[in-house]
Amino acid sequence: MFSIFIAANQGGFTYPAYTVFTGAGTRNPDGLTHVNITNDGLALDGTQLVDVGFEDLLGPAGGPNPSGNLPPSDRDFNDTVYRYYGVEPARQTPEPASLLLLGLGLVGLSSGMAWRQRRGGR
Repeated sequence: MFSIFIAANQGGFTYPAYTVFTGAGTRNPDGLTHVNITNDGLALDGTQLVDVGFEDLLGPAGGPNPSGNLPPSDRDFNDTVYRYYGVEPARQTPEPASLLLLGLGLVGLSSGMAWRQRRGGR
């Protein structure tokens, strides 16, 4: 989990200090998400370039900022940005439900074949 801490009373504005976190918006003072993860394509070695950008102002885009007399949030997610190089592309892994369905299908297929052989069928 990443977070950024916003110190109180900066740049002539009066507001309390607060922290915004990655993940669910419920972790943040305004209930909104404050991180945006973007895939910026492939590096020369074939790995992913990924940006993780934070929005430091509270509140919805253009709406009132609940933290004091700060300006409204622009929701641009470029206030603090971390760039990651060499991220391996995501690989699809089967879900447990998919594996269960596959297993049930194989059991049904083998049961049907056994039943057919007992009946004397081809």
